[in-house]
Amino acid sequence: MREQAEKPSKHHPEHEYPSRMRLSSNHRSDEIPIRQTMKEHASANTKHDSGSQPSYPTTRSRAPTVGAKAGRYPLQERIDTAHGQKTTATKEDNMHHTSDNDHNHYGSPPLRSGDYDAYEIVGSEYGQAKNEVASSETVHGRASTSDGARQGRLAAEHRKHKHFAETAHSEFQKQSTTTGSTIYSKASNAEVMPDVEKGYSSRYSDESGEDIDFRKKERRLKENQLKQMKELQCREREKDAAIADLEKQNTILQKKLSEQTSEASRKFYELKREQITLKEQAKKLQEENLNLLGSVHRAQQKLAAQSQEVRALQASEFRATKSTLSESHQEMQGRLEDVFSLVTRWCRSYFRIPTQQMDTLPKEQLDQFAKYLQEAGNTNGIDLVVREGKLGFCFLVEAAINNFLMLHILFNPFQICEPGHKLAFDHLYKRLYKASAEKAGKWRAVTLQQVLSDHGDTLGDVVKEVASELSRRLLSVMEPIAVTIEPGLNHDKFSQECNRFVKDALAISLKLNKKAAGLGYIGKDFFAQWDWLYSGGSEYFRPRIEDEDEVEQPGSVKKVALIVRPGLLKYGNDEGENFRTEAVWMEAVVETVNVISE
Repeated sequence: MREQAEKPSKHHPEHEYPSRMRLSSNHRSDEIPIRQTMKEHASANTKHDSGSQPSYPTTRSRAPTVGAKAGRYPLQERIDTAHGQKTTATKEDNMHHTSDNDHNHYGSPPLRSGDYDAYEIVGSEYGQAKNEVASSETVHGRASTSDGARQGRLAAEHRKHKHFAETAHSEFQKQSTTTGSTIYSKASNAEVMPDVEKGYSSRYSDESGEDIDFRKKERRLKENQLKQMKELQCREREKDAAIADLEKQNTILQKKLSEQTSEASRKFYELKREQITLKEQAKKLQEENLNLLGSVHRAQQKLAAQSQEVRALQASEFRATKSTLSESHQEMQGRLEDVFSLVTRWCRSYFRIPTQQMDTLPKEQLDQFAKYLQEAGNTNGIDLVVREGKLGFCFLVEAAINNFLMLHILFNPFQICEPGHKLAFDHLYKRLYKASAEKAGKWRAVTLQQVLSDHGDTLGDVVKEVASELSRRLLSVMEPIAVTIEPGLNHDKFSQECNRFVKDALAISLKLNKKAAGLGYIGKDFFAQWDWLYSGGSEYFRPRIEDEDEVEQPGSVKKVALIVRPGLLKYGNDEGENFRTEAVWMEAVVETVNVISE
């Protein structure tokens, strides 16, 4: 019977359990043997055979406590004690620990690989306990032939084994449902092998140093992690503060930009309103300017008519006292008309080309001719006449020659004097004329008569010589132009005709300037005073074609563009009396153009 009772513990491999279980907690985790041999159970069977009462190790267990120091599992101690097996935990398995942060969602630490091993151990122990119960039942059956006392002991042992199996199954279910919980137990049986406990205590004392180092490392790691976490939090706070500052600055800038945009928009609309106002004012000013131009033009016409009436009245009063036009003056007026007629025929004989062909003429002579032509009108009017091609080139030549005779001969009385005397007389006459035109006229007449008397019989030769010099000045400019227009030009005839009207003009100039009457020139300065405006019916000038019937364009103003022949005025009588009385001795002939008023 003893052999049969010991057979399950010796020959069944399923009764051999793992020697240790790894436990996890927030504190120190110790690897403690959880299986003992079944020697006590075997000795109990032996004592049962000998008729003695079997003794079982008594255990005192406590509920698993998380965080408590690991102890021996009472179920495993019972199983180990029943089988008589002694196991020890390895030093390496005692190094398993868990941190405070390794808890699951439900407050329990997560399962480790050693925890699953512990669950398997408990399950295996439960199976072995059932086998032991079965073995006890077999022993109890075989011992049925014994006496009643032995049967009672076997029944009691059977009940104990059955109760132990149920307790193991209950604790296994509790271990399975409590995820990550560490089961701690401590054997209360004082008879557990002291040598084994001594060995374990020495092992624990050996492992305490490494465990302390590990905890220090773990604590330093936690401190470093906490420090890094604080640094990260500090950086996050700094970044949040920087972002807040940037957002604040952005808000301020947006506000400033909005204010600037509003201010710019306000100024823009103000400027736009001012622009509209200025445009309206400019339009009104233009209208007023046009009205004023019309008023000025009408006032000029009215003034011209009134001046004509005044001059007619003065002339009638002067004729009542003493005639200003003697027979000599009328004769000289006719001679002047003859001189200008000679110029007209000469120009139309040798310079009959369109103005568009002026570019083919010699440039040097054409530039000098342009200087003479500028004395006969304003530059804009002459350019307009040339562009339109309204006049031929011969009319431009006629205007230049007529103004040359008037300015350089008729109104230059000291031509026959020597060059030095001429300059002195001219300078003195201009100064006297600015002070008093009446005194200047009398001085001029007296001085010229004295010069002519000084020449005596040689006066004719002097006049001829001066006329030849003036003719050469004109021919130096006009003859190359005439040769270009007509290559077969008769030079002698051309120069003789030019010398003729120059000599006649000089003779008339000497006769006029010997008189004390004042002379006036209706030319460029006269028209410049009236802004070159043309007034129809004026006694001072007339158009080149008197009978032309031009239809003026609406809004156009007629202006004098070219003085084809200058006019002549006389002030007072031959003795220099009544100098304020003005008479038109010869009216000017002008070329007009229509100009659109702005």
